[in-house]
Amino acid sequence: CQGYAKAAQYLLNRLGVECTLVMGTVDTGEGHAWNLVKVDGSYYYVDATWGDASYRLESPEGVEDAYMPDINYDYLCVTTRELLRTHTLGGVVPMPECTAVEANYYVREGALFTSYDREQMKALFDRAASQGKSDVTVKCSDSACFQEILSALIEGQEIFDYLSSESGTIA
Repeated sequence: CQGYAKAAQYLLNRLGVECTLVMGTVDTGEGHAWNLVKVDGSYYYVDATWGDASYRLESPEGVEDAYMPDINYDYLCVTTRELLRTHTLGGVVPMPECTAVEANYYVREGALFTSYDREQMKALFDRAASQGKSDVTVKCSDSACFQEILSALIEGQEIFDYLSSESGTIA
């Protein structure tokens, strides 16, 4: 994880993005490293290690072919509150409180839902199709929103209104 975080720091700094290494632990209790970045004047956390979906993939026996997107965007420009759900700051150097959401991946991509919005969902899938993407990831603001979207897309089978081909997926 420190390699991912140091590589992200190096590359982002080379691109002119302020980025520093942060040390702490994760919910399993093991040591972990991630980054603090400054985007458009606001601070965010980025965990490039957990952005590699295969890093955290632990398939149960017999589920070798389970679908997993190549990239997990859940830790790309997140707030302190979001980060602290799974991470604990090391506490050696005080970190700024990250509260901005404008640079969060899901916000920028229009993929953050507070309720099931058919127009927002259609726009998200249409944009992905126009960019040649074969998968779409959405994020729900809370469990009620998740249940609403799950019910509509899966139980109500509305997912077929948005998928442009048989190879499309949703996470």
